[in-house]
Amino acid sequence: MSNKTSFLAKLGAILAEGLQIVSTFFPILKPFLGSGTAATVATTAVNDFTQIGQMALQVEVALQGATGPAKLAALVKLITPIIQSSELVSGHTPTNPALFAQGCNEVGQGVVDILNSLPSDAIKTTGTALPATPAPASAPVAK
Repeated sequence: MSNKTSFLAKLGAILAEGLQIVSTFFPILKPFLGSGTAATVATTAVNDFTQIGQMALQVEVALQGATGPAKLAALVKLITPIIQSSELVSGHTPTNPALFAQGCNEVGQGVVDILNSLPSDAIKTTGTALPATPAPASAPVAK
């Protein structure tokens, strides 16, 4: 693997730090994340694909520092219900659960590959990371 940071890793790191994403690249990312007009073309498929993309970003943020296979396993657990409830699969029970699981894994890896194929050097940030939320003060224990 190269030393160059992947799109998904860089975007996840930025989101994990609480920074705002600003660049000329953001309008390209925005439709993928559900704000674009593509949803009017094929609403259901776009929504399912968008949900899967959002799950990939959430896993990247939540599992900073985890290995790629661990992140993929977490992603597959999150996207399997999306795929099961999709218009393509809904109402059907897979007769080959292992093949279905393999397909869900490949969809997850495919979305990660798509995100990582995007140029990470186009992601710009501005501002500073949000301050850490202090732990709530504990109430005095009554004796």
